[in-house]
Amino acid sequence: MNMKKSQITIFIIFAVILVLIASLIIYSSKLFINTKNAPDKLSRINADRIIIKEYMQNCIAQVSYPLIFEIAGKGGYFNPNSGVYWNGTELNSLADYKSRAGYVNNMLLKQDMGRELSNAIKQSLKSCVNLSIFREKGYEILEKENTVNVTINDNSIVVKLEYPLKFKLGSNTIDFNEFTSVLESSLGEIYGAAIDIVNEEITYGYFDKEDFMLKHGNIIRVEKHKPYPDIVYIISKTESKTKRNLEFQFAIKGKDTAGKEALNYDNSFGCCTNKAEGVCFKNADPSKCLNNIYQSSINCGCPKNLKPDAEGCCVVKEQNSDNCKLTNEQECSSNGGKFYKDDLRCAKANCAGWSCKSTYNYVKDDFSGPSRKHGESWCSYESIVGKGLDYVGTRHYLHSCIQGIEYAEECRDFREELCAQGVMGFYDQFYSKGLCRVNRWYDCASQKDEASCRDQNLRDCYWSGFLYSQLKCHPEVPPGFKFWEGNGKSICNSASLDKDDYGNDYPKSWGHSALLYCQRTGDCGNYRNIADQITEFGYFNRDIVPEQWAYFDNGYTKRGDEFGVKLRLYSTDLSKSASIARGIGGGHARCDLWEAPFVGNCQLCSSSKLHPCTEYRCKSLGKNCNFRSSDKTCSAEKLEDIPPPKISLNKTGEQSGFKIEQSLYYKDALEYSFEKSVAVHQPFSFQFETLNPTRCKVSLFPPTITPESINNAVIPLPEILLNDYEYKTKYNVTIRFPSSKFTQLNAYNLFLRCVDKQGFKNEETIIKINTQEAINDNTPPEILNIAAKNSVKKGQINGFQIFTNEPFNLCKYSFSDDTFENMDAIRCTTEERNIIYDINYPLGSYACLANIFLP
Repeated sequence: MNMKKSQITIFIIFAVILVLIASLIIYSSKLFINTKNAPDKLSRINADRIIIKEYMQNCIAQVSYPLIFEIAGKGGYFNPNSGVYWNGTELNSLADYKSRAGYVNNMLLKQDMGRELSNAIKQSLKSCVNLSIFREKGYEILEKENTVNVTINDNSIVVKLEYPLKFKLGSNTIDFNEFTSVLESSLGEIYGAAIDIVNEEITYGYFDKEDFMLKHGNIIRVEKHKPYPDIVYIISKTESKTKRNLEFQFAIKGKDTAGKEALNYDNSFGCCTNKAEGVCFKNADPSKCLNNIYQSSINCGCPKNLKPDAEGCCVVKEQNSDNCKLTNEQECSSNGGKFYKDDLRCAKANCAGWSCKSTYNYVKDDFSGPSRKHGESWCSYESIVGKGLDYVGTRHYLHSCIQGIEYAEECRDFREELCAQGVMGFYDQFYSKGLCRVNRWYDCASQKDEASCRDQNLRDCYWSGFLYSQLKCHPEVPPGFKFWEGNGKSICNSASLDKDDYGNDYPKSWGHSALLYCQRTGDCGNYRNIADQITEFGYFNRDIVPEQWAYFDNGYTKRGDEFGVKLRLYSTDLSKSASIARGIGGGHARCDLWEAPFVGNCQLCSSSKLHPCTEYRCKSLGKNCNFRSSDKTCSAEKLEDIPPPKISLNKTGEQSGFKIEQSLYYKDALEYSFEKSVAVHQPFSFQFETLNPTRCKVSLFPPTITPESINNAVIPLPEILLNDYEYKTKYNVTIRFPSSKFTQLNAYNLFLRCVDKQGFKNEETIIKINTQEAINDNTPPEILNIAAKNSVKKGQINGFQIFTNEPFNLCKYSFSDDTFENMDAIRCTTEERNIIYDINYPLGSYACLANIFLP
């Protein structure tokens, strides 16, 4: 906005100047008519020579300044072709990310911008230069083709118009070959800053803009934004004489790597120094450095184009306050100030006007946050962070205070960058320091011991030693994925686990540990999003229904800044040997992609004044949320009109006789009442189909009962998953029921619930059955299945699980056909309360663990 106002002011000044010149021309024309026979005709010609020259020079300036602002605002070219937009303007890219090559430099030169300006100024002069006003004075004008040459210096732009003109008036002539305008502009200086910034991004994978502004804070300001997957820089300077604000905006073009490949900023090329301008470019393709100076080493360095303008802090007493300025000692002394060498934060001085008295408060979405010192930077988070706890859809942010202005920088989306924070000391004062840098999470899952997991020289991982699962090393900050496209599925699958001995003995503790590890792998499992909503479609384990403590309490989306990522601020890139762990699914505890809620509050995406709405943030809110990239908005759209999954029971099998009627107790529910009673401990089978692929479960409890109540219920019939992991349409279920002496029940309502891929649930379906006790039960238990606990090895004791249809007091075994009395006893018994409802095993069975030595 300030730049536009300054441009308008300049254009008004030029218009006034042109009006004055035109007035002078008209005046001189009249004077010429009244005195055309006067002897001082030569002096009149000389006066017109000055008028013509000034007219042409002012025309050059009038058309050049808007073009200078335009080319700066687009990053060096009038018609860039990067595909990177910022506030509706396409920006030139000064470097492009290439896989396994880092950011490859596009080597923008000042002469490139000069060429662009030359052509544009030449075209624009056609609408400004009007020689007819001189012809009306009686001049005969001879003109030839003109050319424009622009030279960009650090603090000026020289525009040279080569334009052969001959003005003839009688026997007198005025000859011109060129017109030159020297325009005040910092374009060259800001360009040098841009090249320095790009070289640092190429070298380290980040740029410390706070450190840069501390060294150049009197003249240059730097804003940094990250519209995924690109980077946008805005470098601005207020020029000393005219107080105009020139902004140079450019892009560094990135690549969508979320969940696909490791970000790697190792350079592939050396450095190229342009002979004509002496500008050095990091990671430059040698094929584009012909006839210039090329250093082949990827570790080559480029000198800075912009030297620090300050040596320290100068404090000048003015009335009742201290006026602080970053400058050199000589200038400070000449102004009668006190100089503090190397004190770029003015830590020793009382520069109260440079602090940020109130900063951004994410919870309230206002600037009621705590005060910060000049030179401080700090991290801001949108949920509980670190230790693998970041919520889906969240992002890290870096804030800083420079000379009383708060800057906000988004770390790379999908948490591909994390914001690390620490404390640094300067002159007995402590300052918070934050930095957005690459999140090196890629090979955490491959680390088997705590020492390698916590090695911050190579990776950013966390060791959850409290977990009872086989895997314990996971990202400190889990990455985000484009889960709505299926991206990241194989990474989540790498956290799928098969039971170990501990899992067999303590399935509940092991199952919850496997869930927690799954959550910490990325956008995986059952977890919360940025709106604090929990979805439970990403983790499958037949042993447990996860308890609510695994998802934390509500409210942590408003407490992010109470935590922090305490990793090393500056770090080397991940070693080239690192790779992203991937799995193919399977496992007893399956970790899969997180799924968004079916319906979300899409407007929450744009609820922050400072933090932008992104596609990742939008899609995390709900499946009904649609992101529009043109204006960065997230809106709810009507979901596809798909009917809910319909359940149809088949009249096949032993229990084929049933009647169907509407339930009197549950609205819109169908009841299937089976006519034949089922004997306890005996199989009851039924088959059903769903119209769409679904995941289904059977529950003894109506929909009004909470998961906590189900977990604490005395009746041993929990919610039973009927699927393995994949969606399907046909189900064949066999189940057994315990004795009514234990449950005090001889009638059951089984609630059959299914959900399809869209999140639609079926209308409530109820299966009503009655059970009956055997009057004289003289039949022995039936062995339903025998399964080895682990791989069977001869010469060792092996564990076997024996499943029966009813409780038993004694089991025996033998390696030969023998009588029961002569067999070896297995020391285990079961009771009615030990009934098992796990789809891995016969539903409603009883298990005995037999430890048997195999000779």
